[in-house]
Amino acid sequence: MKIADARTFVVANPPPSYGGRYFVFVKLVTDDGIEGIGEAYVATFGPHTVARMIEDVCDRPGIGASPFLREALWR
Repeated sequence: MKIADARTFVVANPPPSYGGRYFVFVKLVTDDGIEGIGEAYVATFGPHTVARMIEDVCDRPGIGASPFLREALWR
């Protein structure tokens, strides 16, 4: 099983904005069709900048890698 696709979603949080103004979600899809969704939290950058950084990082080492190597992908 390999990671086949990574997508990001920036979702605005309606007032009173508990948890921040925006949420950045990451969706990984494997070549077997299994999907997983997670949240990225970075308070020092704008949400769309974070989404682009995630896409850039996922494209190079992430696509084609095993999703079971979480620690190696994180580093």
